[in-house]
Amino acid sequence: MAELTPQHTPLYNDGADHPTTPEKLTAERAYRQVFLAAVRETTKLTGSDESASVEATFKRMQAKRRAEVDVGNGRFMDRVGHEVAASRTRPRPTDC
Repeated sequence: MAELTPQHTPLYNDGADHPTTPEKLTAERAYRQVFLAAVRETTKLTGSDESASVEATFKRMQAKRRAEVDVGNGRFMDRVGHEVAASRTRPRPTDC
């Protein structure tokens, strides 16, 4: 069990809201870079790819688990600074 410190936050943030802090802006930029790369990939697709959707879901779950800290009694908090890694796993056009 980890001790709760200022390095933990109760909110998992993958950057889906309007960036209001420098950290959130960095996360949003990371997402946009990944999204742009995905859009470029999408233009080359000729059909739907079920495995890409499953892989994307798995990557999001992994990112969420890496951010989690067990604070005891079945409670989990998230590490401060997880936003950029989380943003990189937000849904992209190729995940559909």
